[in-house]
Amino acid sequence: MFRKHVIRQLSAYYHQEFSADEKLKIQAHLRTCSQCRTAYEEIRLGARLASVLQVSSAPESIWT
Repeated sequence: MFRKHVIRQLSAYYHQEFSADEKLKIQAHLRTCSQCRTAYEEIRLGARLASVLQVSSAPESIWT
């Protein structure tokens, strides 16, 4: 179990960059720490919102 918050690790956790053991430790921490759990939910929301954005191209005139 983590003695401190895992906020700095949450982005990597979201992107599944941890080993299975590390993942389990973070999951256990998130179950008991509302501050880290809230931060993780914000990351998930941001990722969901970003995934629905449309890609647009700037007109060529902007570069000249």
